[in-house]
Amino acid sequence: MAYVKKLQVNSLEGMERAGTRFIMFGEEKMGRKLLEKAVKMGAKSPVTYTTLAQALYRTPEERRRALALLDKAAQIDPLFAVIYYRKGQILGSFNSMTKKKEGLRNLYLASEIEPDNWKYQNAIVDLETEIEEESKGSKKKKDSGSPKR
Repeated sequence: MAYVKKLQVNSLEGMERAGTRFIMFGEEKMGRKLLEKAVKMGAKSPVTYTTLAQALYRTPEERRRALALLDKAAQIDPLFAVIYYRKGQILGSFNSMTKKKEGLRNLYLASEIEPDNWKYQNAIVDLETEIEEESKGSKKKKDSGSPKR
């Protein structure tokens, strides 16, 4: 948004909307700043929390924070499918098989809430494939490490 020299937003709703739009247009730094401020002011929209969580999962610490934000969003609107989609993505990005399976459960929940959303279906297939491949890989390691009788 190069044409905006200075943006002054004072209302909670304005911060939520502006922050979301900044992130949508790739201006993550400004978007995160506005959404963080909106959360501190007591944001009531699950979109605010899910959008901030979307911008936060680059490091393990940020992913944990993003999961906490998504839990808060679920308290506001437990039937907002994006919450579970984002949780599924984040949990699926951890190296833990337990977390990956929890991520898959969240993706299934998102798909149950919005069964016609192809993005959720694709995410399920991708994570199922990843889990299956990792399971096969760990089974091969176990099989090759034990003596045959």
